[in-house]
Amino acid sequence: GPVNDSQWHMIVGTHDGATLALYIDGALSVSAAHAGVGTISTGTNLDFGASLVTSDYYLEGRLDTCRIYNRALSADEILRDYHAGKLAHP
Repeated sequence: GPVNDSQWHMIVGTHDGATLALYIDGALSVSAAHAGVGTISTGTNLDFGASLVTSDYYLEGRLDTCRIYNRALSADEILRDYHAGKLAHP
C-alpha cells in the first residue's frame, strides 16, 4: 500500500532470478515468484516512480538516492543499509 506519512522511507526492490521482492524501511513487504525478468543493459532507460502497466501511477514525492547492483542484495544487507541511512540522516 501507499507510504504517505510525510517521512523519508527506503524502498528496495530485488530480483534473484526466481523471486521479486519489495522491502520498505529494511523489512520485507511483499515477494512473489517471478522468473525471466532478465538483465538491465547499459543502454536501457530506467524510470523510477512510474508504472509501466498504467500511465496514471506516478510517485508523489522525491527520490534521494538510487542504486543499481549487479546482484540481489540479501535481507541482512538491506537492513544494514537502512540502519546506516538512519544514522547518516537522523
